Amino acid sequence: IPSEWTIDSKEISGWQEFSLSGLVAMPDATFTSGGLVIPTLMVEDLPQDPTPDSPYDDSAGLMTLMLEVSSDTLWLHTSTLESTANDLDLYVGLDANNDGIAEKDEELCSSISPTEIELCDLFTPVAGNYWVIVQNYDANLDPDEVTLKTAVVGKNTLSHLYASGAGIVAVGANQKVRLSWDNAGARPETELLGAVGVGTHRETPNNIGIIPVTFTKTDVDDPKTLVLMNGISRGLTVQANGMHNLAYIDIPPGADSLTVTASGEDGVQSENLKIELYRMDFSSAFASEPFAAEPNISGNPIASATGSNGNGPSVTPPVNTLTQGRWYTVLKNNRGSHASARIKADVSFSGDPITIDAGLWAPAVRDISQGFDYGVTGSDRAMIWYTYDEDGQPDWYLAAAAHQEGNIWTADLLRMTNDGLLQQETPIGHASITTLAEDDNIFSWVLYGKNGSERNIPSPSRACPEIGGTERSYTGLWGSEAVGVGGASGLINRNSQVFIHFIYDDEGNPRWLLAVPDPQSPTAEVADLLQFSGACAVCDEKPVSIEIAGTFTRSITDESNLTWTLDYTWLSPLSGSVKRTDDAIKLTLRMDCQ
Repeated sequence: IPSEWTIDSKEISGWQEFSLSGLVAMPDATFTSGGLVIPTLMVEDLPQDPTPDSPYDDSAGLMTLMLEVSSDTLWLHTSTLESTANDLDLYVGLDANNDGIAEKDEELCSSISPTEIELCDLFTPVAGNYWVIVQNYDANLDPDEVTLKTAVVGKNTLSHLYASGAGIVAVGANQKVRLSWDNAGARPETELLGAVGVGTHRETPNNIGIIPVTFTKTDVDDPKTLVLMNGISRGLTVQANGMHNLAYIDIPPGADSLTVTASGEDGVQSENLKIELYRMDFSSAFASEPFAAEPNISGNPIASATGSNGNGPSVTPPVNTLTQGRWYTVLKNNRGSHASARIKADVSFSGDPITIDAGLWAPAVRDISQGFDYGVTGSDRAMIWYTYDEDGQPDWYLAAAAHQEGNIWTADLLRMTNDGLLQQETPIGHASITTLAEDDNIFSWVLYGKNGSERNIPSPSRACPEIGGTERSYTGLWGSEAVGVGGASGLINRNSQVFIHFIYDDEGNPRWLLAVPDPQSPTAEVADLLQFSGACAVCDEKPVSIEIAGTFTRSITDESNLTWTLDYTWLSPLSGSVKRTDDAIKLTLRMDCQ
């Protein structure tokens, strides 16, 4: 594996692909990720150690630091930077007896080259308290200014790094790994550290190794669409004496309070931030869909607040002004240097929430042949989003989370892969659905660092078909009883039916096929399986192409059970074929007949 991956970018959110090759087979390819974190620099004036051959005698000339390492840590990094000293040495160990004292028999790494530049990296360290010693072995100025750089790179960070790839990788095959980042709101020239673990199986997620990732923020990007999902903190960078005007949250009916807060990376930055809130009608908000339309900020804001006394601003608009619409949070930086900021919107609700109209939804404006299935599964809600990747090939994602107060629902957005038998999930962003009415909602996403929103309408009539003189409710999300081979969204009404099958290609990547009988009929048991290609969610629109990839046959037992047979071969550039019969059960709650 490579010794390091580097990313140089001005974007606060985005993605970049890297290649792996020449590795052992990865039949259940597993990628874990941690970071991004800003390393800590500890600077001291350090005299020469009078006993240089004894770094554990607690004499002068030693700098000692304790670090807490959690169980999800991928990389513990320590290094010394350029110094006036002639020779520094570095030691790292686990404080096994938790006495706060560094001891020789606890040492895990020593870096003792004849220079002042030293490095100790520990990958997948066990949880515990670690000590770090820097020794001034040979002083020049006595004392010398010494800088120790440390970072504990784990999963629980404010700036997220996600790694994803295929689910099945043959021995020696070239494999693309996508690194996406979110909330990298650091100032220019700031270095952030992350790590990617590569494993052959999910049970051994890092057994091939850990790849350190260095992300350098190169500049301040122009403002881009930034979705403020309820209760989720977002990071951004604001230019000196500048502003970011494309952050927003969509407020639905039933909201009785909105509070927006912002903070900088220190008190000076925080108190120089200002929030201004502006509102736009939904009828105008989607003119640049899926991206945010430019708000009109020429007039007075509905509400505003400025930071003070080392704290960032917090603003809550008057209750009588909080009407439904797109609320823009314009964040201004009233300081002559760039600001690294975080911003969060919190919405509370009162009254009964709007009833969820479960089932298939499609974009109301863009004709792009993609959409999502949204429904209730017991105490949770779930959605499956069928769309396309940047190459135009069918792609899908999953989100699931508990019910939430009011008419905004948010969840982690997951990418699924498959090893031929079982599915594996990898987080790659966030999803949110804002319900405006039973037949009207807004789907917002952060996908591989790209933000967007789309207004949606429910699929055509969901009136139940009449079978044997009785109405039957078959519409819903169906899953195979054979765990890990995918599932389908079924829509069967009085006149037609469609099944969207969420399955995998021979590299374990998530793909989908559409089963539509010809002629249309709610009782037809055989349909062509159609392979689509089109534009990704944030790509320019392009014509959708449709080709026949195989055949779908189904037999419905009752409203909760059916058997289907899939017989298809993926068309180029995808590869793989399947001929399989599955028993399936309905995963979502029964939908009332309309």
